[in-house]
Amino acid sequence: MFDPSFSFEDAVTTTALCTESELSATVVSNRQLVDTLIEKYRIEKGASLDVDFESLKPTVPKIRDERDRKTRFTGNSLHTYLGVLSTDVVREKKIGHIKTKPDADKYVFNHAVDKYREVSSFMELKLARPLLKALTEMSLEKPMPIQCACIPVALLNHDICACARTGSGKTFAFLLPILERLTKKPSGTARSITRALIISPTRELAVQIFRVAEKLVSYCPKIRIQLAAGGLDLHTQEASLRLNPDLVIATPGRLIDHLSNAPNFNLQQIEYLVLDEADKLLDEYFVEQISEIVKHCGKQRQTLLFSATMTESVKELATLSLKNPVQVFLNQTTAVAKRLQQEFIRIRPHREEDRAAILVALLVRTFSKRTIVFLPTKKECHRMHILLSLIGHSCSELHGDMTQAQRLEALRRFSEPAGSHPAESTSGNTASTKPLEDVPNPQVDILLATDLAARGLDIPNVQTIINYNLPQTMKQYVHRVGRTARAANTGRAVSLVGENDRKLLKQIIKEAPYPVQARVISPEVISRFREKLEKLQGTVEEILTAEAEERELRAAQIQLDRTEKLMTEGSQSKEDLPKRKRVDWFVERKRQQKLEARNAKKAKLSRKKQKQNSSDSE
Repeated sequence: MFDPSFSFEDAVTTTALCTESELSATVVSNRQLVDTLIEKYRIEKGASLDVDFESLKPTVPKIRDERDRKTRFTGNSLHTYLGVLSTDVVREKKIGHIKTKPDADKYVFNHAVDKYREVSSFMELKLARPLLKALTEMSLEKPMPIQCACIPVALLNHDICACARTGSGKTFAFLLPILERLTKKPSGTARSITRALIISPTRELAVQIFRVAEKLVSYCPKIRIQLAAGGLDLHTQEASLRLNPDLVIATPGRLIDHLSNAPNFNLQQIEYLVLDEADKLLDEYFVEQISEIVKHCGKQRQTLLFSATMTESVKELATLSLKNPVQVFLNQTTAVAKRLQQEFIRIRPHREEDRAAILVALLVRTFSKRTIVFLPTKKECHRMHILLSLIGHSCSELHGDMTQAQRLEALRRFSEPAGSHPAESTSGNTASTKPLEDVPNPQVDILLATDLAARGLDIPNVQTIINYNLPQTMKQYVHRVGRTARAANTGRAVSLVGENDRKLLKQIIKEAPYPVQARVISPEVISRFREKLEKLQGTVEEILTAEAEERELRAAQIQLDRTEKLMTEGSQSKEDLPKRKRVDWFVERKRQQKLEARNAKKAKLSRKKQKQNSSDSE
């Protein structure tokens, strides 16, 4: 599953040069590399790795009545009773609510919507019959608040700047009005044109939106949808884009690549533009790409901007890029879901090394089902995956050092219930997202992830989110915990909080819709888990070393095979060279501009120096 030699920047090149069968083999080999090493060490060192974590799970005696409960759980006798095998203590933390402040007057909207007409079914929104039929098959009957507020406004052709918390149904809020318009497109046009574009910051979110859209158009045979995301098959996407599909769902980098290299594909006739997760799209990494894409879009378009958090940059974009937008801000009194129970575990300054022991204690004793753990780095994510696998705790990892096929496979293993293998669509538009069906994989209940999984992903039935470290900002925290308690479901978020996190924790407590609770794990429990994990650290290092050596051997073998192929064929095939160029054209252009500016500056200094020398010589 893990491929440390892979870099995020060359994801397109790596997968574009592989056929689907080669890609499948790559996923198998990368996953088996780590799994085989772990299993090897478990067998060879069975005795030393025999950690009885089952004995550390909590046992709770029966409580006869409320008087018995008070007797056992009051005063100083609490920690004495807890011992090593006790359950954790969860105490309520007092909070004070923050008063909401009005937005600055400099952001002018045509109209603001904070109230809406609630409807009991999608039929009241007067959507097309094929869409209603698809919604019924998806067991969706009643629109959610953001959908009730946005769909009627979007159908009136207004630009929208919408903000609602994660899990509130924003995807359907922009897909349904666009598809409603596309169902009414005139037939018999001279040529096909791409009329709608949805931009998503991550590949995983783009794939998720694509799959939802595909289900919605299952009874609309005339509507053609195409996914354009990095890490998936390049040629299939390009061939489909040449036919100008009605709706394109894309990530910024891959879309720019296609705009430059796919013949006949352009965005001049775009009528509907959606910027999903707009706050992320306006990060430093994406802002130039978004500007480039907007330049290619037609001027006479409807723009829908959606975000879970409304930052200053998003408001400025709404003011500059949207025409008389309607502001739809719902659930602004709280950034997190009302059905989310928030807890934190305090990490003392001198006990930072206990984080891993506390995390494993939580996963083994309390939160072993449907849990996502957010870790700060790819390295820590992979290390924790090895550690949990060694103790027999099945899990998946998801981070930027994995290929797109590996990421989708990790999500599939965590998203699907045990024993289920639903068939994916086999339509022409979905060839690039077809799962690797020949790869046997057990389902898992724990997903270890970086912030790659924090935005937009709608993973079913997630019960718990654990933050190994609190993120840097409240916005990141909102997106992380938004993976649970989605729609009308309940969920729990548990955060490990150090001294440096006190400011953010204070903000979380103040903005919480319900009291935040402090969870206390007995020091004896932490000590026992720490001792067990320390015994495994040497084995973890050996696996990482063996993995690095195996990776170097494979890289050398790949390079040798390429050299032999070039020597045999005499030169690179005509297909290889364009792929390498096309991946980097946007970066290369920026680099070339900087180089030209640097050379111009050097030339100017050189001329100035020559002029000065000539005047001195005279």
